[in-house]
Amino acid sequence: MTLRTNTVQATSAGFSIKIFSEYNHELSDPARPAYFFDYSVQITNHNPVSAQLVCRSWKIIDANGAENHISGQGTKGEKPIIKSGESYNYRSFCILPTEFGIMKGVYRMEDAHGKSFEVKIPTFQLLKSSAIH
Repeated sequence: MTLRTNTVQATSAGFSIKIFSEYNHELSDPARPAYFFDYSVQITNHNPVSAQLVCRSWKIIDANGAENHISGQGTKGEKPIIKSGESYNYRSFCILPTEFGIMKGVYRMEDAHGKSFEVKIPTFQLLKSSAIH
């Protein structure tokens, strides 16, 4: 069973980023401890030109203050081109050793003219305790 816990939305560089995070009770194992969180991301391009998501950089911070940095090409093995007025959606997950934490980051984009720029990913919470039914 997956429980919705958090929704955030923000706009940066003409892109809106909407994120839903959820605690996944079935995949979590507090005895290890391993707390499994799913999250869904929707990236919408409000600019007049298309742009490609070329890489991402995440900072994940658990309840103990431990930081994990993840960077790589594209996202989920893709480098999507997001046309003006369109959205790109994907799902992913994070496993923490604590019942809560936060994630934030940036997407590196390149527009149709070859201009590179960053889109900020809003900070969102990964929460076990405030899960709703």
